[in-house]
Amino acid sequence: SYDAFVARLNKELTQILQSTYLGGKKEDSAQALVIHPQTGEVYVAGGTWSADFPKTVGGAQGSYGGKGDAFVVRLNKELTQILQSTYLGGSGDDHPEALAIHPTTGEVYVAGETKSINLPKTTGGAQASKSGGSDVFVARLNKELTQILQSTYLGGRGADKAHALVIHPQTGEVYVAGKTESINLPKTTGGAQGSYSGGKGDAFVARLNKELTQILQSTYLGGRGEDEAKALTIHLQTSEVYVTGITNSKDFPKTTNGAQTTCNGCVSGSFPSYDAFVARLNKDLTQILQATYLGGSESDSAEAIAIHPKTGEVYVAG
Repeated sequence: SYDAFVARLNKELTQILQSTYLGGKKEDSAQALVIHPQTGEVYVAGGTWSADFPKTVGGAQGSYGGKGDAFVVRLNKELTQILQSTYLGGSGDDHPEALAIHPTTGEVYVAGETKSINLPKTTGGAQASKSGGSDVFVARLNKELTQILQSTYLGGRGADKAHALVIHPQTGEVYVAGKTESINLPKTTGGAQGSYSGGKGDAFVARLNKELTQILQSTYLGGRGEDEAKALTIHLQTSEVYVTGITNSKDFPKTTNGAQTTCNGCVSGSFPSYDAFVARLNKDLTQILQATYLGGSESDSAEAIAIHPKTGEVYVAG
């Protein structure tokens, strides 16, 4: 089958300094990577079907949970040692998509999609039990990966999944974004868009406290078509929240006065096509300040977003 890999290159991209495989006897794939700002160690998250994933002994969850687990791995910066690994999952399928390090506590946060009704350490979490066919999960671990400090489900009666996770650098709060098909996503009252728009799913953004014991605010984000958030970032100068993804909603909210006010590629039906979208919200998630389409006459999808630290300009790729 296949393994995850991690590679390290010099800044000029003229040398591969070190690479490593990462996996067991079955399928393993990496979805997210982050460098710990305090230790310089390398953290990787992904999905595994291997019951013999390396270096899980002593980890927060030492044994394989079931039909595919998330994993988190900690390596030294040279990529010559796996310092600790852990499984993260229950008896169903658990798939991580995003990883972040808390800037003040140094703790490790993972988000993704789960079908497990017995995800570990959800007692006391913001949402202690699973609501639908699949829910978002968010988990918080110590930096050594030897303890799951808190987990939580996040979702309603429909299918919910997370693609992006970011920690607010000033408040320390946890933001998650993805796609929801739930008309009863928790804590949307008072949000920028309080109700589900219909179609084949809305994008969503949710804000939790750093302990993962409270959903502080959620919001839908979308129109009458299909909308999905793929990436999320925080503006360092304004603290505003920027989200990007795909849409085929011709009525995506707050695009008037945006960089591109109409959807060029929006087609629903058996062969749908999409434009990318970029949306800007206040840090409380109670207002959509501005949104814009981004695309041509065919299908366009945005997968990544970043803010320039000096100019404050917004970069999107897809």
